[in-house]
Amino acid sequence: MSSHVLVWDLETVPDLRGFAAANDLDGKSDDKISEAMGDRFPKHIYHSIVCIGALEQIPCAVGQHL
Repeated sequence: MSSHVLVWDLETVPDLRGFAAANDLDGKSDDKISEAMGDRFPKHIYHSIVCIGALEQIPCAVGQHL
């Protein structure tokens, strides 16, 4: 029995402008905004997606090669 596998991966970066707008930090430097965000992983709403990846494994018949 073979199985079909699909894996998704999202890569994100902190959304400094979004965080600044939501927290009255507009016009502040990136360093000041990062400091206000803290060292912890920001809430998902404060992330921007920079890359979406997918990997799919398609089952092959026994003895068959791609």
